[in-house]
Amino acid sequence: MKRQLLLIGLLAIVTFAQCTLFEQKEKTLNYTGKMKVYCRALGGIIGEIDIVNGKGIYVQKTDEKEIAFVRTELDKRLAHYFILEKGEITVTVTPDTCIIWGGTPGNEAQGELDRKMEPLRLAIYKLQHEDLSSLDSVNRKKKKEEISAKIKELAKEWDGLQKEFALKRTDIVGLNYAKKLLKKFTAEELKIILNGYKSFSDHSIYKTVKFKYEALLRTNIGVVASDFKLPDLKGKMFSLSGFQGKVVLIDFWASWCKPCRKSIPHLKEMYNEFHKKGLEIISISTDKNRDKWEKALGEENMIWLQLVDYKKEASRLYGITSIPKLFLVDEEGKILAKDLRGTELDTFLRDYLAK
Repeated sequence: MKRQLLLIGLLAIVTFAQCTLFEQKEKTLNYTGKMKVYCRALGGIIGEIDIVNGKGIYVQKTDEKEIAFVRTELDKRLAHYFILEKGEITVTVTPDTCIIWGGTPGNEAQGELDRKMEPLRLAIYKLQHEDLSSLDSVNRKKKKEEISAKIKELAKEWDGLQKEFALKRTDIVGLNYAKKLLKKFTAEELKIILNGYKSFSDHSIYKTVKFKYEALLRTNIGVVASDFKLPDLKGKMFSLSGFQGKVVLIDFWASWCKPCRKSIPHLKEMYNEFHKKGLEIISISTDKNRDKWEKALGEENMIWLQLVDYKKEASRLYGITSIPKLFLVDEEGKILAKDLRGTELDTFLRDYLAK
């Protein structure tokens, strides 16, 4: 997730990307050191790569069809993924600390994609670190808005490259990108991916994509929301079906989630404005630790229904892979809206409840 958030800024000027693409391809960083190789599916650290003057080789003796990654001391924030295919996997470290893979079919494909995305990453990084100290407050705010718009525009280009890659391939390297951009795909696109990668139906990544696809079908607008039965702090059980006839906002959150905690003041404002008009809020905590959940409830003083999903039963039904996550359910129990936030959600509720 951190890697994706960092890379999301890839808003470079397209001409810059095209002009520097092949120029960067051959450049290497004068770096010598070791990189540890990690693979979660195989239990953690599985080897290391010796890098001499920016180049190295990792010998993979078996076709694992799994994803591995390295982190470098040059930039510990980024994880650089590659495919555990049988053969000599080549590594090139560029001056901008991008890792370019090659040597085996899947890693050659990974390397070519990285070369296309690297200029975007650099442009985003440049935008994120632009010096605005010489500007007055008005112009600084204006410039920040311009930068934000550029980053969002480039993020679409960045996502587009990866989505196209995942939709067109049928091997593990493409499937990995399907998982990385899981939240960016529509249900129809995920259906195409599942059909195209059927040979990996037993793989954990394929199962994750399938899980997301099935959850999207269950949470489509107009579909009857999946019922759940969860306990409150005292152990009393509540179900969504018990709120038939009410408009219900389902809020998935956790005590440790900073964006979730930051959104609570707005939820309070919404509850104060819309509760008398028929809105109920059900906050579902994904906390595993009761003490931390209870402590957060005491700190936040949320007066609506608070439930906890220790076994992740509701989370699975609603396909929760990140939080906060909101679903709005109408009086008949059908999903009315999802992923609306802030003023957009306020406006939607005002219009709907005014009918």
